Amino acid sequence: MVKEETTETILKKLKSREIDIGIVSVPLLDKDLLEIKLYDEPFLFYDSGYLSKSKVSINKIKTERILLMEEGHCMRTQMLELCNNQPQKIKSKFNFEYKAGSIDGLIQFVKANKFATLLPYLSTLRFSNEEKEHLSSFTSPTPYRTIGLIVHRYFVKKKVLDSLHSEIVEKVSSVLPTLDPDALMLHPLE
Repeated sequence: MVKEETTETILKKLKSREIDIGIVSVPLLDKDLLEIKLYDEPFLFYDSGYLSKSKVSINKIKTERILLMEEGHCMRTQMLELCNNQPQKIKSKFNFEYKAGSIDGLIQFVKANKFATLLPYLSTLRFSNEEKEHLSSFTSPTPYRTIGLIVHRYFVKKKVLDSLHSEIVEKVSSVLPTLDPDALMLHPLE
């Protein structure tokens, strides 16, 4: 069974042995878990209100139009880190709060309401040409995250873990761009 959960929920379920394997942003640096790196994934800036003209600078993002994942998702933490951990800077000038529980839900809401957000590269691969016109890569340093498999430190199904690792790395390595040498890793936890 495959299920999407927040990072926080995945950690709790791994520790209580409700699930066997999680795929999350790492490093988590949790002594009860083992982390196996899968890949590094750059972030892109998606602004549904404007056409992309060039690369965007981290320092020039208009944070009042940014929408985030709900608390508990590593992407929320990573976006706050990118904007210098100042959540007050990411306040909508509109009188509502939106909490997205999935990347797909976030993308749909951002598109429908002319907002902007930070997206992991792989989530944009199936964008239409029209949607791609609103995507911008970042000037150096490119923000990125590291994705890995996590298991309880006493996990014993090593062949399953190795097989899953090999399969994911094989599928993803051919589609991910090479990161620039000055890339900026965004951390999954506060």
